[in-house]
Amino acid sequence: MKKFLYTAFMFFAMGATFVACREDAETGLNPAEVDEQAQVAGTYEGEWMRVLDTDTIVEVGTLALVPTDSAWCVDVIVSCPAIGLDDGLKSVANIAKEASYGFVFYNNSTENGLGANNFRGYVRYDADNNEIATINFVKTVKSGRKSYDYTFSFSGSLTE
Repeated sequence: MKKFLYTAFMFFAMGATFVACREDAETGLNPAEVDEQAQVAGTYEGEWMRVLDTDTIVEVGTLALVPTDSAWCVDVIVSCPAIGLDDGLKSVANIAKEASYGFVFYNNSTENGLGANNFRGYVRYDADNNEIATINFVKTVKSGRKSYDYTFSFSGSLTE
């Protein structure tokens, strides 16, 4: 039985040796030429939501994604003063293509400019082919001697 398994594995390994993936040139995609920054750059207008336990506040605000000098990075700028996200809160984020779903941008550092533990967002297309951006993060806000963990989320569409 062992000889049969070894022989079968050997034939499988030899067969796999001669199998190759399609070249990038055949698919029309060249990873060096994909510019994620330019594809998601812009200002997205929509609704910001701030949640603390059962208290939910929804206000209109913006999320801007601005290309940086570094490859695969964007500056994330949030603005909704009505819920405590003052103008100018900005953080750098990594950006990557997420299969056929769009793009993901994120910063896992606890020292990011948004004051959040970390954040993750997406840029995708809806059924009507509108470009939609979302982001979620938790931010600890001190009020007197107490600290509160607010959950912030945004969903909005690209402005022309």
